[in-house]
Amino acid sequence: MDIVMRPKDTLDQGCRILADVLGPHGFRFEFGGDGTGSGGAFAWGKFVRSDRGLELHFRRSLGLVTYHAGHLALGHRPYMEALGRAREARYPGVSDDPLDGFRDLASDLADLAGPDFLEGPADILRRAAEMVEAEAPQRQREYMAWAVGDVERRDKARALFHAGDFVGTRSLLEALRYPDLATEAEREMLRLARARAG
Repeated sequence: MDIVMRPKDTLDQGCRILADVLGPHGFRFEFGGDGTGSGGAFAWGKFVRSDRGLELHFRRSLGLVTYHAGHLALGHRPYMEALGRAREARYPGVSDDPLDGFRDLASDLADLAGPDFLEGPADILRRAAEMVEAEAPQRQREYMAWAVGDVERRDKARALFHAGDFVGTRSLLEALRYPDLATEAEREMLRLARARAG
């Protein structure tokens, strides 16, 4: 019979793997908590050193991994991309062993992020996190435009315009809740549709 470990126990074991890489650089682990949410049992914690941190969330496998430098935060994948090492990153891998996620992350920390995050001033991390933070309001607006149906309206308007239905095109484009997100081509379609629909 397979023994299923509690997330906290697996997180503890995984953090011992990560401590081999992080500990020599002055990081110490702080357990954040555990509980049960809509997705099941979970546990989380953070390796910290001064203003630097590595936040970890575990459910059935190592999930959310977030790097912190001061008030800035960045996920593992965007950080690997900013380092130019995304193709070499081992985390997240695919495995039935929940500890393999920790092993893969330890490898990425030692081999890819070490010079910036562990040993250096985390300049690459900070620049990438600042860019993500600066782009967040625009991404939120784009998500809201999708949520209220603007993306669908714009798609339908393009199809109607090409079919010669200028009244329909005008109606859809004038109904956009976020008209500033329309492309230059869509704004031109609206101008032409208004002129041709009368």
